[in-house]
Amino acid sequence: MAPTQAACIFCGQTDGQLTYEDVYPKWIRKVLGIKGKRVTLEQGGLSRRPVRVTRNLTVRLGGVCAGCNNGWMSRLETSTRKVMAPAMQGREVHLSSGDQALVALWATKMALLLERSMIDIRGRGFAPASHFKWLHDNHSPPPTTRVWIGAVRDFGDHPAWGHTATMQHGAEISEGYLAAFTVGHVLFQVLGIENLTVRPVGDGPIALPLRDGRYLVPIWPDLLPEVIWPPPSVFANVDALDSVWRSA
Repeated sequence: MAPTQAACIFCGQTDGQLTYEDVYPKWIRKVLGIKGKRVTLEQGGLSRRPVRVTRNLTVRLGGVCAGCNNGWMSRLETSTRKVMAPAMQGREVHLSSGDQALVALWATKMALLLERSMIDIRGRGFAPASHFKWLHDNHSPPPTTRVWIGAVRDFGDHPAWGHTATMQHGAEISEGYLAAFTVGHVLFQVLGIENLTVRPVGDGPIALPLRDGRYLVPIWPDLLPEVIWPPPSVFANVDALDSVWRSA
């Protein structure tokens, strides 16, 4: 019996060459001028010892075919850079409804890749194959995904901060993933559940770590005519974000 060939995590094709995807795209390092090391800290418990150190914010994940990497994903990165690079550097941006949909797609892709990369460190996690396929097939976040955007006034020595978590809620909603992460001055929070037949969940039954409406503006699934970034209230720094996340 011939060995089974690995499939692309997005399109599922097995007949193409698999490549490595930069979880943090290279253009982010250029936009933010990142030149130092990246330290990944162990999540959970009181100990936060470094478990992975890489240079230049480099986190690579295998399993993406060349067609996806060099096709729709490359176009997504190019479009997102045009819209969000000024915000990542701390400059005001006005997001149209189309911009919000684009940024929500990019943030969901980031959340899924971050969760998948953290599975290697935690030894467990949840990044549903159905959501990767949905991004590829529809070029939009899955209908059960919610995305918020916020801001950090001073990111200091932490140009990229992030936490990921998984959850299970009730009988009708299967496991879900939750990610909060920053890129420069921009904060994202992404919540996704696997069951694509249910409506997007609200803030009610699932307690979100970052849920203060003064700081977070929803950009998916309900698109506003315009979102002005940054919102009126911003987090002072990533330490404040970390404190809120861990106290939830």
